[in-house]
Amino acid sequence: MTAPAAGQPRLVPPPAGDLWRIGFRTQPLIWRHPRPLSDTPPPHETPGGRFDAPNGEFATVYFASDAYGACIEKLAPLRPHIGLADRLAAALDDDADPEYDYPLTAQVPSEFCGDHVFVTARVDPARRFIDVDSPDTSRALHDRGASFSDDLRALLQEHDLARIDRGTFLTHLRPLTRHLALALYTLFGEYPVVGLRFASSLDPDAECWAIWDTGEAFVGDVDHAPIDFSNTSLRAAAQRLGLTLPPA
Repeated sequence: MTAPAAGQPRLVPPPAGDLWRIGFRTQPLIWRHPRPLSDTPPPHETPGGRFDAPNGEFATVYFASDAYGACIEKLAPLRPHIGLADRLAAALDDDADPEYDYPLTAQVPSEFCGDHVFVTARVDPARRFIDVDSPDTSRALHDRGASFSDDLRALLQEHDLARIDRGTFLTHLRPLTRHLALALYTLFGEYPVVGLRFASSLDPDAECWAIWDTGEAFVGDVDHAPIDFSNTSLRAAAQRLGLTLPPA
């Protein structure tokens, strides 16, 4: 009996229009190698983006399909931790000063707009991205489970994951999502594939793109523009995340 052919991931083209990100004013667009997982022993929080390479195998830059998506992804790390307000209240030995307004939500720093700019760019329409939200992509990984690295196998076993689906890619466990990204890069990262397409975990309507450094030559029409706190996309993203903005 002939074994069934291995499935293929779903490949999608880039948007026809501009992609958006928020970059540093001094370096608006840079393909970034985050701190390797090997340099971050548990139980410390793992730095880096969701689909960064685990240990420097490739560099990544992140975009969204619109300004709102770029804002919500950039502001996400500023969200208050669960229970922060209760812990602050418990830490106060005395009654709160009625003249002091203890913040119950996190605030975007006043220097945010001075330090950052909107960045727009376009990707060659002939390039393709792996859609990590597609069941086809999950199946393609399943079919090639024998090719997984020892690290990815160990992570799946550690978290009792017998199957990979969209929820696996949405997990907050950065070592797992970063090793899944490496598996996709290793197994399917050949011409014309230049990165990953995924929905934001913060708002499923926000479409995002992780572009590998192998796609850098196919990113053009790069431009940047200043940000201010009156920007409607920035304000909408902050409201969605429960953040307050300084006065416009």
